[in-house]
Amino acid sequence: MKAIHLSAALCAVSLLAACDTSSGGGSGGGGSTPPATATTLEEFEAIVSDVAGTGPTTDPLSGTASYAGRTFIPMVDNTTGETRGHVTGDLAVDVNFDAAVNPMSGTATNFAGTYDGTEFTATGTLSSANTTASNDINAIGRAPIVVPGLFEGETTQMALALAGELEEASGATGLTGETYMTLQGQFMGEGGAAATGAASLNTGAAEGVGGVIRGGPFYLERQ
Repeated sequence: MKAIHLSAALCAVSLLAACDTSSGGGSGGGGSTPPATATTLEEFEAIVSDVAGTGPTTDPLSGTASYAGRTFIPMVDNTTGETRGHVTGDLAVDVNFDAAVNPMSGTATNFAGTYDGTEFTATGTLSSANTTASNDINAIGRAPIVVPGLFEGETTQMALALAGELEEASGATGLTGETYMTLQGQFMGEGGAAATGAASLNTGAAEGVGGVIRGGPFYLERQ
């Protein structure tokens, strides 16, 4: 399997998982499903923290599995640095832990959120099937993690890209056109019961946000 070099945001999630021992480290189960009332980044991050609290999966994973979850991504104006709103989406990922090439396939759908105080929705599906040779990211890898006195072992990490066309159904954010999403994270809990990490969106037509919607947390639960 490929080695994956993770972003600073993902490393922060990894350390959170290793340092939170309230759920018994790597022997825990899956996380909690975010309720529809989770309307702020802080609320969503608290739920993702529950998933991370199960501890990173340290046993090697094999076979196939299906995961479902959500992401919450702040919409930040790249000119002013101002957070203008957020976008959420539903995630579905199928994994073949034994595959040497393209071990995952996935989709992101049901995009909605707020922008400058106005609610919006966007239709369309982002899919790993729509990525090209130039922007394809699809890898699972083992990597060591050490937190002195707390945790030492190997984790199973993931990186996946999704692409497709979004079209605004309501509101006025400019979230329309060719869109690219990345998911970078690691598997959590016993037997890879869940996964969590950082997601980002990039759409060239996004008004006011400079085309890039900054990274935010995502979670996946094994079905």
